[in-house]
Amino acid sequence: MEFRKLIVPLLCVAAAVFLATQGMDLWDSGYIVGYSWRILNGEIPYRDFYYKGPPATLYLWAGLMKITPLVGQFYILKLINWCLFFLQIRFWVKGFKFFYRWEKTTVSVLALGGICFSVQFFPMYPWPTTDGLLFASIAFYLLGAYAHKKNAFLWPIIALMTILSALTKQSFYPVPLLFLVATVVYFDSKKGLWLFLWQLFFLGIGVLALYLNHLLPAFIAHTTGETTLSDLWLSGIQNYILGYKNLGLAWIPVGVMALLIIIYALYQKLTFRQMLLQIAIAGSLWALVYGLLTTFQEGARLLWCVLLIGMISFLSLQKKDWMKSTPLGIILGIAWCSSISLGYPFPIFMGLGLLLVFYFFVFEGMPKNYMPLFQWTTACFLITGTVYHYQPYAERPLSELHYNLGVVSAKLEGIQTSKGHFEKMKELKTLQATYPHKKYIFAPNIPMGYYAFSLRNPLPADWLLNWEIHRDPKTLLKIASQKENLIFVEKSFIKGNELFMPKDRADFSVVTDYIVRHFHPIKETQHFIVYNGSSLNAPLPQTSKTGTVH
Repeated sequence: MEFRKLIVPLLCVAAAVFLATQGMDLWDSGYIVGYSWRILNGEIPYRDFYYKGPPATLYLWAGLMKITPLVGQFYILKLINWCLFFLQIRFWVKGFKFFYRWEKTTVSVLALGGICFSVQFFPMYPWPTTDGLLFASIAFYLLGAYAHKKNAFLWPIIALMTILSALTKQSFYPVPLLFLVATVVYFDSKKGLWLFLWQLFFLGIGVLALYLNHLLPAFIAHTTGETTLSDLWLSGIQNYILGYKNLGLAWIPVGVMALLIIIYALYQKLTFRQMLLQIAIAGSLWALVYGLLTTFQEGARLLWCVLLIGMISFLSLQKKDWMKSTPLGIILGIAWCSSISLGYPFPIFMGLGLLLVFYFFVFEGMPKNYMPLFQWTTACFLITGTVYHYQPYAERPLSELHYNLGVVSAKLEGIQTSKGHFEKMKELKTLQATYPHKKYIFAPNIPMGYYAFSLRNPLPADWLLNWEIHRDPKTLLKIASQKENLIFVEKSFIKGNELFMPKDRADFSVVTDYIVRHFHPIKETQHFIVYNGSSLNAPLPQTSKTGTVH
């Protein structure tokens, strides 16, 4: 193999080795890891602890946790996560190459640009959305491989990957249907039937497993009821139109360019398709510039919208047009699924996919002799934007991440964090030594703590935010009130300056708010107030539904 072919993979590995050391927030970082740690300790989701999503991600990372060493384990898991991200990039690009027969140089530039576009917002820790995209990317690659070589044995694997993608989070439930429709359109109904039957088979295995373990009612109760159709409207439609810090800066240039292109198209007598492609290309370029001026999250949202304009150009009664646009539809559909979230409603995790569609429109609508210059210019632009914007999620800038968490926990060896996060974790370790032979509860955040210190959480929820407790504060408070428990409450919550915190702290964590108001404090440190388990004399917070964990 020529060395130049290894340059991009080696750069990716080197970047992963470094980036995996950088940062650990006290929020999302421990969410999946904490629940996977529970599974390793014999607990089962929906029966022993609350979890509001399907379980594929939890079991994936529990398995990886099982086979990795304890010392530096979280760093290794982050490193694996980065490598899976780069693998995902490869699957999307190779799948696209199968469908459209693009040149190797084009594929390499796209991969580099896609990495830079997505990497700055990619979670550095296990997360359901990125796992759902990984499984979907494998299905996309295999579908392209079938279009290239027609190997019938690929259908059960494609079906399995679509089901696994759907089992990472609810917003990916449409993924199997998306691939099913794409199969019928691109190939024929017979192939679609084969895929559908294999999807039913694997879905049936999952439902049967839940039923035989008496978990089906609990699964349904946990994975429904947290969001409404109005939430879907907000994150899936309204945000794409209005969800910009500077609405005028986002849309006015797109409107002006569209008007100028329409005038030019009428003057030059361009076809309707050529006109829409030109609008999509110009709008996409502006979306990237807008992302650099504001945030690439909003830029990705605007990019998705203008790419939809390009998709309209392929609406016709001719099968070749439907076939040509089918892979693009899969990508835009999955990007939309990845953005359906009340916490992070942006399609930026599919930044590479959006770039693939953008470049496809460029290939269709621009002279070919401009392509090499255009490709490398875009890639350099995205690299510059990444360097300008990059900062680990919910962390300080890279220049401030000097504190090795290996001092606090062997599992966190190699992870560099900020002073504030380091001090909080170190205080938790000191408090445990001060009060041995107790059961510890961290509130409202730091779900990472139970995994990092190898603790068994007495509560059925690691993260005590209102939307993570299965609408069941009563059960949690009854357990927390037991005398053997100590609750370490973050003072940042009490002061009301927690990240993303609403004005009324009860709207953030009603369980923690009740503890602060009614439990007995016994010690105060720089970052925590320690409370004893106390009698529940005050009325408990109301809940809409009885809990299912007993």
